[in-house]
Amino acid sequence: KKSIDKTKTETKKLSFNEQREFDTIEDEINSLEEEKESLNSQLLGAGDNYELLTNLGDQLKLIESNIEEKEMRWLELSERAT
Repeated sequence: KKSIDKTKTETKKLSFNEQREFDTIEDEINSLEEEKESLNSQLLGAGDNYELLTNLGDQLKLIESNIEEKEMRWLELSERAT
């Protein structure tokens, strides 16, 4: 019975591919953050060009969504890696 309890509380280690993903995901997040900053700067300089503002705003939403997904994945992997 003790061996069953032990396996329930044991954490699953990262697979080879998950470890590779974990090793690179911070760089991906940093790159997306730089893209986000660039888009914010472009938004400030877009002035009254509403078509450009809309396009940049859509890109910014996509980048922010990607950042959020990657941060959640990083958190999930980091919890399992320890």
